Amino acid sequence: MHRCRIIGPDWVYASRPGGVGVQIGLKKAGLTLPVLNMCKKETEFKTGRRYAPGYDEVALSLLSSYKISVKCLKSTIVPFVKAPEAWEITKNGQGIKNLIQGVQDD
Repeated sequence: MHRCRIIGPDWVYASRPGGVGVQIGLKKAGLTLPVLNMCKKETEFKTGRRYAPGYDEVALSLLSSYKISVKCLKSTIVPFVKAPEAWEITKNGQGIKNLIQGVQDD
């Protein structure tokens, strides 16, 4: 198996027929893929929004050792009734993790 790290849709042009492209996470909305070339090469496209097992331990280690700043990781928490705002924030590429708060009992 040959592995190659290519960012963006260029992996399709670099892949062999029957190749597999994997997208982990999404940098911004509106990812464009060359579907015609994917069909010609019969490539597979797999996605995931989470990283590999064990990444949380690495992240906690980096945070606890102060090798990265927590300030840059701050996310928004939007009340459930304002959920569309959270989608707009994410669509605009603001924040790393934008959360929608669950419904609150009155």
